[in-house]
Amino acid sequence: MLMYLGDSGDVYAGAASANTYGFHQEDWIYWRVGPLNNFTPPMPDGSPATLNKSTLIRLLGTGASTNIFRCPMDQNDKDRSDPRYSQAAGQGPYYYSYEFTSYNINNGANAGFTTIIDKANKVYLFKSTQVRSPSSKMMAVEPVASINAKDAPAIDTTWVVQCGRWQPFNTGVTAVNNFLTVRHSKKSDACFADGHVEAVGQNYATNQMYSNPTY
Repeated sequence: MLMYLGDSGDVYAGAASANTYGFHQEDWIYWRVGPLNNFTPPMPDGSPATLNKSTLIRLLGTGASTNIFRCPMDQNDKDRSDPRYSQAAGQGPYYYSYEFTSYNINNGANAGFTTIIDKANKVYLFKSTQVRSPSSKMMAVEPVASINAKDAPAIDTTWVVQCGRWQPFNTGVTAVNNFLTVRHSKKSDACFADGHVEAVGQNYATNQMYSNPTY
């Protein structure tokens, strides 16, 4: 994402939303192995929006390789493939380990991190220059991928990763149960807006001071 910012006038890539905002070619990652439910297939040529066509993947030159998007400890796909936990039914499960922080549009404002394009194609840009205290704001995170004690905190029993955007839990701006994984010795690795990575506790998922770029 930092490489992308340098080539895009400091504007963050698209949110890679599931159903809330839908597919857009500006999304940072694609994962759909088939058409979007009953809608027109996502790519102009009618083909599925698969990883190798994603904005950031083309920039990185990794082709269809998923290695850098999958944590070696993220080994259980059972729940993320289960329609009871996935809202992305018909798009294909999200088989990657990382999401970018992405608050919902609130009163016409985008709190970041990702640029959001709504279903009416209205664009809500978000720029890196809008991030306050970038060294303390989680830009990319490892969300829960399976409902078991090795991956999910005990308080999370209803949700696993579904798309490319992570909505922090109960922060006052969005109240979505998107917790962090606990697969790294009860912590989660997070990439902050300045580019550094550190292991963080669940308190980082529930306090917007660690994730809301404008806070």
